Amino acid sequence: LCSDYDFSIIPKTTTLTASALLSLAIVASIIVTGIVMLWRERLSAFAILFFFITISTVANIAFPVGILIAERVLYLPSISICLLAGAGLERLYRYGKSGKVVAIGLFCLLLLAAIGRDYYRNLDWQDDPSYARALVKVAPNNPKARVSLGMQYNRNGQRLEAEEEMKKAVELAPEHARPAHGLGWRKGGVRCGSVDHRRGSSALGSSAGLSSGTAN
Repeated sequence: LCSDYDFSIIPKTTTLTASALLSLAIVASIIVTGIVMLWRERLSAFAILFFFITISTVANIAFPVGILIAERVLYLPSISICLLAGAGLERLYRYGKSGKVVAIGLFCLLLLAAIGRDYYRNLDWQDDPSYARALVKVAPNNPKARVSLGMQYNRNGQRLEAEEEMKKAVELAPEHARPAHGLGWRKGGVRCGSVDHRRGSSALGSSAGLSSGTAN
């Protein structure tokens, strides 16, 4: 789980590579399976098709939504996973006494796993430093994660650690304004004329110019 998915986690591709073709084939086969099952297993068919219908509104396919992917947009599609799991357990429950025992056991294991995962995930959100450390742990090549952790280090008086995180952010995204400006701000409180200050100011200027050009 990650609170800020970017292309360091989900690599982008501009051509139909083998992995991209395989992914498309799997998605297409699942959709076809859902359609075929409409005449045999309506609950499972509904769950499969409901997933693709609800996720299509946030998949940047029909229209851009401004985010690559986020856990918060999967709440409605996740109902489909719960329905499929419930349908599978219900079918298993029908297979005599042993089937009932196995179904109940699997349900308890799934419930305990969900409770445990939810508990440990909440620890990542207990305060800003915990959030920043958790983000860097799952997305070490995300520049925003490095900037966030650097800011937390700086607030805690850990100057050297803050500077290292800002440097890593600049290395990961040298064309972005925020990491460079953050590094310049960190070193000497953004000393006017310093190399890092000029680099950050230049990056901010370029960013502002691009924004202005886009607005026009």
